[in-house]
Order: sequence, then structure tokens, then C-alpha cells
Amino acid sequence: MTRLAELLRRHFGCNITEEDIRLSFVGSDGEPMTVEIPANHEKEDCAVAGACEPEQVQAFVLTAKDPESDAAAECVEKIKSAGIPDTAIYVQDYLESFVHFVVHQEPDLWTHAVVLFTLEQGVLRSYEMIMKRQTRPYLVQVFPGPVKVFDGDDGMDEAFAELAMNYFRKKLVSSVFLAGEAFEGNWMKRSLKVLCAGRRVFQGKNLFSKGACYAALSFTKEKRASGGEEVPFIYLGERNTKSFIGILTEARIGRECREVMSAGIFWRTCHVVCEVIADDAEEIGLVVQSAYTGESRQEVIPIPGLPKRPKRTTRLKLTFTCKSVRCCHVLVEDAGFGEFFAPSGLSWEQDISI
Repeated sequence: MTRLAELLRRHFGCNITEEDIRLSFVGSDGEPMTVEIPANHEKEDCAVAGACEPEQVQAFVLTAKDPESDAAAECVEKIKSAGIPDTAIYVQDYLESFVHFVVHQEPDLWTHAVVLFTLEQGVLRSYEMIMKRQTRPYLVQVFPGPVKVFDGDDGMDEAFAELAMNYFRKKLVSSVFLAGEAFEGNWMKRSLKVLCAGRRVFQGKNLFSKGACYAALSFTKEKRASGGEEVPFIYLGERNTKSFIGILTEARIGRECREVMSAGIFWRTCHVVCEVIADDAEEIGLVVQSAYTGESRQEVIPIPGLPKRPKRTTRLKLTFTCKSVRCCHVLVEDAGFGEFFAPSGLSWEQDISI
């Protein structure tokens, strides 16, 4: 067992076995490892990429049914207390993890729509994954579909078959995924025939945790250095930011926009920091661009009272966090300039709609 695994065991505060939780690592040697996460934390799954010492972890992905829940927040705090850097921790919902899983399969499986079915405690839920390929990176959304509540096992097969036939009508669906143990057994007969009519169908227990593993790998420094995702995409879930934010800077050819915050970030964990050189500036210019429409607008943050300094020695630190999925908070601080100019202590704040 790695030191990181032992630390997580200690910080989660229970005596757990290898079978109780699911925590995936990719060590510095590139070999995957798996330990577990406590079941009493609502079976949130984690995936880790990087080395196996806490301070060296490059990406730690927590996936949960509701990443805004108290249980998920508690898990994040305990992950931090184990020594894993804040910048390496990512939180996503099951549907985002599912998207990561799908796009790492052969492309024929997601040429058209991809449908996910889950079945828990007699409740059948459906979701449709749509990828917008007109943009680069691709934009991915997952839309909820029909829900069916079963009253016992009788008639489940027929009811599922009818729901699937109606759902698939006039849809181009490349593949279907069935998530969960409830789909095991031999009860699916007619429904399975309906699902398999012109589509490839897969059943698995760990789609979400496997997707978190793919996400963790894609977030590593090595992946970023080599160009990021094999299939570059942005997931626009209901809890994810929907806009890009860029900062306007002076260049030799005039003003240019440098992207500082991407769309598709889980708003609660959004924390982006950058620095700019601002000579004789009275304001900071930002560009907010919708991921959906491509439309952009400018936002201005006044910075009155900024000390006058020689050219190229006025450094500002900008911190972007989110108050909600639609509201970004920007903090601008005078960062000084090394030993030459100490920070003045001045700061400016503004909320912008995203």
C-alpha cells in the first residue's frame, strides 16, 4: 500500500479494506493502482494521476452523484488534509465522468448520440450525450431523458422495452451504456433486443470511476504538455461554467486577448490565478465569451490609485473564483515587483456574469 493510500485511509477515519472504496492512482512508473474510498461517504469515487506521494499528485478527481453535497465537500477537505495540493484536486459529477469514459472509447461509439441508462432502487433514468463538433474543442452536453419507476420486478422487461422504443424514435444513437448491477441477470429479453437494434450496447459496474481515471490522466502535466485530451472537449454540465474569460493585454501589434479561464469548470472548485504587467493602467479589460453561441462582450474593472512605477514594473495578480455557476468573482491585487517595489496592499474586486 502506498503512503498516499495510507494517508487517505487515516484521514477518512475508518478501517477500510481494499474492497470498500475505489481510489485509482497512476504512479510515476505509469502503472495503475487501486485502493478504495469509504462506502459511508455515499460511494464517491476518486481517481489520482501522478506520483504516489501526496505532494507530488498531479491530478486527483472526485466524482459524485451530487458534487455539491455536504458529503462531497467533506471528501474534498479530507483529501486536502492528506497533503494533496489544491491545484491538483478536481470535482465532477457522474455524467461528466461518463463523458470522459465515452470519449476514450473507439470513435465509432460516439459518432452520433450516446445514451446512458441507470437503474437504482427501482428507478430507471436515461441520459443522452450530444457532442457539438462544429467547435474546437468540442462542446459536450448530457440531457436527461425519460424516467420510469418500477413497482417490483414484474413487467420490467416490457416496460423498459417500450420506454426505449419511444426514446430512440427518430434518434441516431451510436451506442448505449447500462450502468449498475441492477442490469445484471437474465431479466432483460425483449428490452435487450430493442437496445441492440442497430446500436452497440455495453453493461458495466464502474463506468463513472473509470471515467474519473481517464479524467485524472487527461489533467496531468504530461498530457497538458503534449496537447491535452486526445479528443479535446468541454463538458457543459448544469454545475459547470458556460463561458470563457480572457484578459486584454498590450502587445506589439496592439491589444490581444489571452484566455485565463475556460468554460466547463465545476463552479465550486474554480480557482484561477494569473499575473499581468500593467503600465499606467486605470482599468483591467476582460472578455467574456459564451461557449454556446461564441458571442463575446467586454467587462472593465477599474483600478484607481494604482501606484506609478517605471515601465514594466507594475505587476498585478488576478484571482478568479465563482460565487455561482453564473457569477465569477475577480480579485485584482497589486503584487509589487520583487525587491524593487513592495506590494502597496491595494486590491479591487468585481463580480461578472458568465
